Amino acid sequence: MIDELNQLSGSDFELLCFDAVQELGFINCRLQFSGTQFGHDIGAEYKVSDDYLEQWMFECKRYDRAVPLSEVSNKLIWADQRHNLRAFVVMSNAKLSNDFHELTLRPRPTGYFILSWTDEVFLRMLSTCASTKLKWFGSKVIDNGISSEDFLREERTRFDGYLADLRSTKKPVRIRVSKAIPMDSMYLTIRDSRGRQIIQVHCLPGEKLDVLIPEEYIGIKVELEYDFFPGCCVLNPYPNSEYITLETSLPAIPTNEMIKRLESSIGEIKTPLLRFHAWFRRWQQSKQVDLGPP
Repeated sequence: MIDELNQLSGSDFELLCFDAVQELGFINCRLQFSGTQFGHDIGAEYKVSDDYLEQWMFECKRYDRAVPLSEVSNKLIWADQRHNLRAFVVMSNAKLSNDFHELTLRPRPTGYFILSWTDEVFLRMLSTCASTKLKWFGSKVIDNGISSEDFLREERTRFDGYLADLRSTKKPVRIRVSKAIPMDSMYLTIRDSRGRQIIQVHCLPGEKLDVLIPEEYIGIKVELEYDFFPGCCVLNPYPNSEYITLETSLPAIPTNEMIKRLESSIGEIKTPLLRFHAWFRRWQQSKQVDLGPP
């Protein structure tokens, strides 16, 4: 499937992305004509509620190498003029260049976010779109066991919601809050390498926090972002972020299977101990030595 994807023309790749955007649940999708794209290839809206629609833009890039920032820098100028834009999504079969990736982690001046649906994330997105993958690739796309609704819900945690709320398996982690933050009370947001929000908690400088983190992030480097008002675009004159690797802080709660194995092990030890005790009592009696109760 990857070979077929890499062989698509630029225009066919845009059509593939358009089909996927529609299947993900976006409405009022518009595929721009070549030469008159006004900063994006696809425009669409996401229905948050009956009376609120988010504006999204999608830029499609089929590349044989890392996508350079120069490919979309002029498109971002257009996007910066849109004061009602929620997300600008880069869709590509390839990875982003290093400087491009760093740019995606920062909110834009007007408050919208750049999302990277590239490389493995792009393939994961395709796996959730059954009709699109059947139309373009037959059954050659691997099913990752996630629905299109869940994929989009995860991606929106960049600015709405938390990954910890979407996971059932979590482990306890102890975090030491930085003492460098100057305010008495802050919010701590833990983000993954793509800038998605894992969890947000209230904290004090130097405090030790025990939080439950999705199991997939144990042993992974994450960003700790401190802010007195998350989401407010202000200049922060203090060190407002640091990076740590998450490690479990407490022993895991025994599962039923663990308890069964423990009981079985105790049973294996108990039998020879009872036999030894019986032999020892017989030896006591034969020697007529009173060693007290067993």
